[in-house]
Amino acid sequence: MNKKIMLIALLLQSVVIVKTQAQYLIRLSRVDNPTQIKLMQVGSRVGCVLNQEAKGRYTSLSHLGIVRRITPDSISIDKSRIAITDIRSIGKRMGGTTILSALLTFGGVGLIKSGTTDNVPCPTCQTVGSDTGGSTASVVGGVGMIGLGILIIANNAPKSLKKWKLEVVEQSPSDRKK
Repeated sequence: MNKKIMLIALLLQSVVIVKTQAQYLIRLSRVDNPTQIKLMQVGSRVGCVLNQEAKGRYTSLSHLGIVRRITPDSISIDKSRIAITDIRSIGKRMGGTTILSALLTFGGVGLIKSGTTDNVPCPTCQTVGSDTGGSTASVVGGVGMIGLGILIIANNAPKSLKKWKLEVVEQSPSDRKK
């Protein structure tokens, strides 16, 4: 009987200890505009570029994966443990943005090409009026699609710590996913 009570007490104590351990998240705030904040927590898909000193010179090493653990001095991305001081840039990575950006870029190039080609079915015939409205709209739409494709890639890139301030902060209960 005493063994059962001791076992239950130890089990409850371990649950309380695990529940009360501090959970952290990464907060990136822009240096020139501190109100612009990006948060990353455990389970986020991130890209990270590290500074590595090799033979007296710096090289870059990239990690892409899911954040498994955050501590005040390091983060774990998949199976790699990375010191906060080694990070050169970090940011959330959204899946599928490369494909979407490529589709937008190719679609934009196609629109520009269709708006600028001269499709005259009869080269010796005279045409009455011109169809520049459709051509102009096609070119403007193509430029817009290419710009959107570039913007998607730029927003998906890791944020450089020269322009962003990285902080590891304790996660409040309202920030936790339910």
